[in-house]
Amino acid sequence: MEISLRTLTPIWTGGVETGTMDRIHETGIIGSLRWWYEAIVRGLGSDACDPTSHSCIYDPEKPNNGLCDVCQLFGATGWRRRFRLAVSNANLEDAWSGGTINVKPPDRNRGWYLNSGKTGTFDLKIMGDEKAQAQVLTLIQFVSQWGSLGARPQLGYGFVEIVDVRNPPSLSCNVWTEIDQNQIGRSLPDLRTFTFFILDFEPQQNDWWRKVPGIRPLISDNRYRNAVDNLTHHHMIPTTPALKNVLRYGTGWSSSALPHQFFGTLRGNERRRGQIALSWAYQQKNSPIWRIRGWTYPPQVELAQQQEIQQRLQAVLGRPETLLRALNIQYRSATVSFAPATTFFQPVTSKEIQSFVSEASVTGVSA
Repeated sequence: MEISLRTLTPIWTGGVETGTMDRIHETGIIGSLRWWYEAIVRGLGSDACDPTSHSCIYDPEKPNNGLCDVCQLFGATGWRRRFRLAVSNANLEDAWSGGTINVKPPDRNRGWYLNSGKTGTFDLKIMGDEKAQAQVLTLIQFVSQWGSLGARPQLGYGFVEIVDVRNPPSLSCNVWTEIDQNQIGRSLPDLRTFTFFILDFEPQQNDWWRKVPGIRPLISDNRYRNAVDNLTHHHMIPTTPALKNVLRYGTGWSSSALPHQFFGTLRGNERRRGQIALSWAYQQKNSPIWRIRGWTYPPQVELAQQQEIQQRLQAVLGRPETLLRALNIQYRSATVSFAPATTFFQPVTSKEIQSFVSEASVTGVSA
């Protein structure tokens, strides 16, 4: 089976040297696919181990050979992954040349540093038995519609769309049929607590992006002008820094530690992954409409602090007029939608998650 993908924002899987990316590395794709599969499996109420702390070990004397549902597909100690993945037919180029760009909104001293990444099209060749291929296909269909591939989704990287699927498995792609009743845990990503959101807008001006905080200085800087030109040519604009700036620094927090816990941090030896991802703005094919989408899930904090984050997200991302005003975008029309729940951090049932991920397998291929 071969799945053709097109990048909507640059994809990043790293490279041999820090801060560079020579090609799409399969390990980066597999790692992100496993992360999403774990969240989906937990969302269906089933078991998924945490490979960062302890992973399953194959043991034929135990039920299911001692493997959680995720390790059965992605492999574990003593158990080989049930599929192989290879990148082929890559028609990719650097999103821009000249190295890292610094997108710095007016009120920030450091801003956000963005590496080029790759844009274009590429194929994922999936080799394995029929069931494994069907599982991977439905997973990639879900990720292309709602999630991201590769690293740095918190900075807007890795949003893709499916262009074509060749030689799909004859087995039904609706593999999300088993539901268990495990309770929602607080320590690991569980799709029942995720909120996915989509903002579609039609700007009044073709060069609307010139007024986005942090973008204007790039245009007048000889070091970065080429990068901006390349990105506009690819119909993608790095709006993520400006949005994160509003969400993280727009108003005061009850605790200085709370934004670090939710948005992530990289300070000295402290590395914390953020729990919100926002795509760049990208233009819909053959349309005047631009889209920003993303996802978030609640951090391990007290209920009152969760509610504080929820209110902040709802005040900005839940109101298209507020969000676009923060980006200095004048628009003709704008809509925002949420899934699977209608508000941030509203838990849903495993049955609702089953329907949610199954729908993605039907609508996962673009025209």
